[in-house]
Amino acid sequence: VEALGGREAIHSHSSIHLSGQLRLPRSNGFSGPIEIFSARTNRFFLQVQVPEGLHRQGCDGRRYWRAMGTEVKFATGKDLEQVLAMHEFEAELHEPGAYRSMETLGTIKVDGKTCYQVLLVRKSGEVFDEFYDAETGLLYQRRRMDEGNGGSPELLETFEDYRRFGNQLVPTRQVFTGVEHREELTISKVEWDKVPETVFEPPSDLKAALERKALAKAK
Repeated sequence: VEALGGREAIHSHSSIHLSGQLRLPRSNGFSGPIEIFSARTNRFFLQVQVPEGLHRQGCDGRRYWRAMGTEVKFATGKDLEQVLAMHEFEAELHEPGAYRSMETLGTIKVDGKTCYQVLLVRKSGEVFDEFYDAETGLLYQRRRMDEGNGGSPELLETFEDYRRFGNQLVPTRQVFTGVEHREELTISKVEWDKVPETVFEPPSDLKAALERKALAKAK
């Protein structure tokens, strides 16, 4: 927390807008612009034009959806619990109330870096590891299981090239690696506290699918 800028700096913001490029090495080296918005509490929206079409993800704090074109999928059960926790706006603080336990296991070499390995267990039961660079104190890697695919396969999230935007450090290179995919995110612009509430409303072309989902759940 202190390495990022401190608890006060993290608490001082209510939203963030990230702009950058998403690269998919396994999709013929595709690269395209991406916009990511997040805010308290657990609200999130992302959109990027990929070779398969317009990809969007969104969360209004309770419901989480993914859309490729107009085909919409919803997160439920452990998948929903995981994505809500992942998109907690102040997740870096690791508030004790959200965890059963947090334990530092010692140091380990990760990609040639000496890192502190921390084992975390959320109140939901999700277990994952985080690896912090012993020299800088910054998060370098997170290892977890993908609940969206039944708890497997393992996913690695790597965070590098931290740069200061305002009063906080942000990892401007983020790599997400699974068994069959790899996503490389490069952040070029960060804006704090300028995200309008309307960003988190489902796009008009997806509202019908959300309404059908709500009706089906009511029955």
